[in-house]
Amino acid sequence: MGEPLSIKSYKIQTDFPEIYQLDITNDTLFLFLESGIFYYTQAIDSFKIYKNKFLGQEKLKFLLAEQGKPWIYNQQQWKCLKADKPWSNFEESLLKLFDDINAINTDSQNNLWVINNNNQIHKIAQNISFKSKPAFNVYFKSITNDKGLSFELSDIVFEPDNKAIYVDIIAPSYLKN
Repeated sequence: MGEPLSIKSYKIQTDFPEIYQLDITNDTLFLFLESGIFYYTQAIDSFKIYKNKFLGQEKLKFLLAEQGKPWIYNQQQWKCLKADKPWSNFEESLLKLFDDINAINTDSQNNLWVINNNNQIHKIAQNISFKSKPAFNVYFKSITNDKGLSFELSDIVFEPDNKAIYVDIIAPSYLKN
């Protein structure tokens, strides 16, 4: 082993102290901070901000549980930065079903393994097929709160974070006979 020729320090200008974490993905050295993702550019011997359509301006959450497969949580969804990932966007979308994810790993069959903060392990099988369509239409006649107060349907907005909606299904009289 040879001796290092030199040691150079790199600093990213941020508004507050942050923990630096590195990972090599798609033959690129990435630097992960809560305030953003940076990549190393050898031509200028510096780190540049990584931008793409998925990353927004809000604070980032990321998981580096498996080398070369960093997961980023942004815009209420998980995405892997690995370019040649073997799982589909649909399989990635299933990650929305889990709260407080603290690890996402893959096995030799490319199944996704999810661990949450309650130490529960879940497996998303590779190339699973569903017999039902994941999207469907719902029609509401009226919406009331627990006190019976009615809301205008035009005023109702369902945010993606709303995970539970309680519905009373009422069948028309001709179906009840």
